Amino acid sequence: ITEKMAKFDSFNRDLNKCKNLESDIADLLKDKQDLLEKGKSTTKIDHMLRGRMDTFKVELAALQKSVDSVLIDPFKYGVSEKEAEKRKAKAEEFHEKLQAIEAKIEIGTSMKAKEGINYSTEGGDLEENLLGDDGEYNTTRAKDNRQVLNLQKEMLQKQDSHFDELAGIAHNMKEDGRLIGEELDYQNNMLTDLNRGMDKTHMKMMRVDGKLKKLISESSQ
Repeated sequence: ITEKMAKFDSFNRDLNKCKNLESDIADLLKDKQDLLEKGKSTTKIDHMLRGRMDTFKVELAALQKSVDSVLIDPFKYGVSEKEAEKRKAKAEEFHEKLQAIEAKIEIGTSMKAKEGINYSTEGGDLEENLLGDDGEYNTTRAKDNRQVLNLQKEMLQKQDSHFDELAGIAHNMKEDGRLIGEELDYQNNMLTDLNRGMDKTHMKMMRVDGKLKKLISESSQ
């Protein structure tokens, strides 16, 4: 039984997922800091960070669940009490890392707000951008050439920000699809192992049943 239950011990798998996500988030935070220092939009990175953080929380919950299961009955999973305590400490370490990462993201958001980085356009509403009878748009009528160029630049920056946002969302969807595929493969392998185990058990029961029937037949003669 212990050997069979050990197959359902997903601690190492969950731990590796958390480690990989931690590394991905660290890289994204570094990229975001570089963009902030250059005064560039971080919209795409922000969306990717939110996606990674959401996934990190889900995987950390799975890690904690596997740890809790082993702590209840370590020997059932073929794990020593010492190893179970090590796993508990590792899960607690990742909970602390999650809090530290959230704090870094909060600080980065505050810095961005203080620096006043935004890509909103002046007069961005549709009604304000209607073409007048004189052939001028409401947003450009009272502006000189330099001001019009600056307005166009701001509008392009806003468009870039929207494209970055879409790119971030698309990247998160792709990553979610990959993780779902990995999970389905894992669950499929688990079901395959379970079916094999059931087939072996069924064969053993048939052999035992055959021996019992033979024994009963011989004893009745």
